[in-house]
Amino acid sequence: MLLLQSLLLPLAAVLVVGAQEKAGGAFIIELDEKTTTLDAFTESARGINYTVRRTFNTSGVFTGISVDISDGSDLEAVKSSFSAIPGVIGVADIVQYELPPIKSSSIASPEDLSALTKRGEFSSIARREETTEDLGFTLRMGGVDKAHAAGFKGKGVKIAFVDTGIYYKHPALGGGFGPGYKVAGGYSFITDAGVLAESSDPYSDCSQSDHATHVAGMDPLELPDGFPVTGVAPEASLYAYRIFGCSGTGGERPGGSSDLVLAAMLKAMDDGVDVISMSLSLPEGMVGSLPTYDPVASAAQQIKDAGIAIVVAMGNDASQSQNADNL
Repeated sequence: MLLLQSLLLPLAAVLVVGAQEKAGGAFIIELDEKTTTLDAFTESARGINYTVRRTFNTSGVFTGISVDISDGSDLEAVKSSFSAIPGVIGVADIVQYELPPIKSSSIASPEDLSALTKRGEFSSIARREETTEDLGFTLRMGGVDKAHAAGFKGKGVKIAFVDTGIYYKHPALGGGFGPGYKVAGGYSFITDAGVLAESSDPYSDCSQSDHATHVAGMDPLELPDGFPVTGVAPEASLYAYRIFGCSGTGGERPGGSSDLVLAAMLKAMDDGVDVISMSLSLPEGMVGSLPTYDPVASAAQQIKDAGIAIVVAMGNDASQSQNADNL
């Protein structure tokens, strides 16, 4: 374990249940736990018109609150008022993260594809007797084949994914959820419809859950003999933390706000994971305008210092970027 149980810190995240996820006119406020408390902050902020989204109280890692601001308010004036309250470390706009689109293709035979994509309970997977595809090159490119040959396959490691809901009934992900399964744990902060509601089950079978299911398959994927691919860490346990709902009629995907990302990271730490993986993107043109204070980065540094590895994807949408030709 990279993180000793003695380092695990309690998580308290209070959610306004039933609220619709939104990020316009909203802030994350970090507090200095050595000089103030959430109650003291609330008392000092009585004159400011806001609604609590959630609170964070993970000692030694992140103490603070996320809020929605009333329509018509002068956001810069409100931010200045929050910043002036004693004990406030920083105030940041809540930003909306996105997921990159997945371009799907298949090398499976029609029979295999039917077995792998059928919704419901799985009792077996069709075995491919012959294949000409060599997917092992992806492992060799990163030297993963050498790690596997040396016996390092992730046994005993807990990997967390902060992402969409996950279709853990997929046979390559163990076909179930909870202790003893490949997907051993996790949490959901949002429903399919985008309503903020917490659940200990991160399951989702809407088509937009493909991203977490796809990303999860890169690490703990473990298929029977005869299939030409395996994951990077096939013996690791997976923990899924859902921060995205399913797409609406207009194609938008609810969720993904930075305070949900922060809550998921803290919950994963509380669950004792060893690695936190996040494959998230910000809209192009937004990165250069981000403020110097970033509460997600602040918490990530503290989590890293506690012994948990944090892996964040970069360049998810590079092919769509105006700079793609230079990459």
